[in-house]
Amino acid sequence: FFSSRRRHTRYWRDWSSDVCSSDLLVDESNNLSVMTLEPGLEQLLHNVLQQSQPGQPVVLEPNLAENLFHSLRQGAHAMEEEGHAAVLVVSPLIRGWLSKAVRFRVNDLTVLSYSEIPDDQSVKVIHTVNALNRN
Repeated sequence: FFSSRRRHTRYWRDWSSDVCSSDLLVDESNNLSVMTLEPGLEQLLHNVLQQSQPGQPVVLEPNLAENLFHSLRQGAHAMEEEGHAAVLVVSPLIRGWLSKAVRFRVNDLTVLSYSEIPDDQSVKVIHTVNALNRN
């Protein structure tokens, strides 16, 4: 049911029990290969979300938004080139917003929160996204 070529729109609670049971997301050693955000970037996005008014769109500085989506596309491409599904793991506080923000900007990227990965699942970080220092 998972396909790295299909848009994942299921609600997060549906993921928790079977996100890592898919052979398409875990490798032969049962590792879930993921990319993460550089901690400063994740904190910045968290701060922006906290400062946003409920019901209002979240506004990122244009260069930051461009760099973020560019870096996510590069990371997703690199993961797929290495034979992994493009999976980004982030804080539960930014997961919902970021998942919606990348939906049409980064093809085939699955965004999960740390809390959606079972405690007994082995995770291997193979890429870190840093959109703050891109030239």
